Amino acid sequence: MSGEKARRRQLGTLLRIRRLEEDLAKGELARANALIRRQQDQLAQARQAYQQQTAPPEVCDVRDFQAQLARNRSVAAMVRGSERAVTDAVDEAARTRDRVRLARIKTQGLERLVERVDQVVFAEMLAADQRTAEESRASRHTKGNR
Repeated sequence: MSGEKARRRQLGTLLRIRRLEEDLAKGELARANALIRRQQDQLAQARQAYQQQTAPPEVCDVRDFQAQLARNRSVAAMVRGSERAVTDAVDEAARTRDRVRLARIKTQGLERLVERVDQVVFAEMLAADQRTAEESRASRHTKGNR
């Protein structure tokens, strides 16, 4: 029985580690989701800037037109960069969600194993109590017949 108790302690320690790993993964997921929100806000700002700055002037010469075109391209590049950042953040969040799911699966498997070990220890305790009770009854029965 002490072997099962030692195994239970080892599994308990491993279970605490697994739960910590799961909590860390959940923290990473929260950070990834916050990054998505920040990137989406930046994208919205970039799109708003694009809409504000891309309105063509009513009258302009060639140099003003070229300057306006360069500004438009710059703002468009900001929008594309923001879109790419949102996509990257969403992809990273998906990978992080997979890590959380895997950590949870590992934790659940270990929890079931710990429960089984607890059941075995409990069954062994019951069996030992039963043997003690039977021995006690048997010794009373033999003493009573003398």
